[in-house]
Amino acid sequence: MKILKLSPIILLVCLCSPVFSQDPDYRSISEKIVNTTLKVQPGESVFISGSSDELDLMEELYVTVSKAGGKPILGIDIPTAQKRAVMETSNDYLSSPNKFGLTMMKEVDCFINVNSVENPDLFKDVPEEKLAAFRQSFQAFNEVYPSADFRSVSLGQVGGIPTQAYAKSIGADYTQLKTMFWEAVDTDYKALLAKGKKIAASMKNGSSAHLKSTAGTDITFTIGNTDARTNCGRSEETADKSGPSESWLPAGEVYITIDPTSANGTLVVPYLDFRDHDISNLKLTFKNGTISSMEADENIQVLEKALNLSTGIKNALSYLDIGLNPDSHPLEGSDYLSFEMGGVITVGVGSNLWAGGGVVSDFGVSFHLPNSTLAIDGQEIVVNGSLK
Repeated sequence: MKILKLSPIILLVCLCSPVFSQDPDYRSISEKIVNTTLKVQPGESVFISGSSDELDLMEELYVTVSKAGGKPILGIDIPTAQKRAVMETSNDYLSSPNKFGLTMMKEVDCFINVNSVENPDLFKDVPEEKLAAFRQSFQAFNEVYPSADFRSVSLGQVGGIPTQAYAKSIGADYTQLKTMFWEAVDTDYKALLAKGKKIAASMKNGSSAHLKSTAGTDITFTIGNTDARTNCGRSEETADKSGPSESWLPAGEVYITIDPTSANGTLVVPYLDFRDHDISNLKLTFKNGTISSMEADENIQVLEKALNLSTGIKNALSYLDIGLNPDSHPLEGSDYLSFEMGGVITVGVGSNLWAGGGVVSDFGVSFHLPNSTLAIDGQEIVVNGSLK
């Protein structure tokens, strides 16, 4: 999630072999994640989590952390067990806080997350009431998060590390998706950082923004009272900001909060995968920051129910994200979109704690908007999906 994008990764240097038709060099990737992205120090505790399909990469990370003097801890994600637990556990138990998770957030120095999706439809039939109860267990987490000081990195911005099953679910060719993914990981992060800082400098507190798209988006809003952050290869780039120092891989984005009372206009999202349900031509109307109406061609009731069962400031437009990575881009014939894609604008409603904001909610959803034009204080930053 970026609490929703809840974890991170990134690299400032090449992470893998240029032979993308084969599996990447996990040893090289691990060394750079541990020694460059996170800069693990002797004695630091490092929690490594991932799906059972990524055990080879997790093994390399475990050894590399140990060689750096860190103390590695492994956590295996079992999606089928997670689903069964949610479905078979009472809502009262699901909503109770995870005390161990809170302790980990306070005591663990670094988190590394390497997940992949083998069954994209696994949670499609889980009742929203169950998911809402589970989300409530994170309320204590949200209270502590702004003062947390761990470092984290996640491999895979949207959909995790590419798998054949995930590629099929988004209408993408697996080989093409996998190749683009690792090339985006292997991009020039030094140039990316320079580009990110230049764009971040134009996103000042209180600036006026106007966002339009070929799909029909036409909305204005005000930049919030936080500084822009750049995800370009090292967790230390946000080390002097509030909250944990987080990175996501493939890297390449500048993000900032939006004044949650400021959005006015219409947001049109051509495609949204929400809870494994396809929502097409989603149209959200905002008035003074919050959603005043919504409609879509199909499955709008899924989003409406999630909002109704959520708590906090759940329907305010709260963050803006600009993709910078020139090696990541929309794929023809596919619905695949991701935060780092060069020229792709992403906005979202709900929690923006991950971006350094103060909007607290147990809900959050991101909307990727290709072919958009963004102007800040009258200066165009992105034009028709291309960075100026």
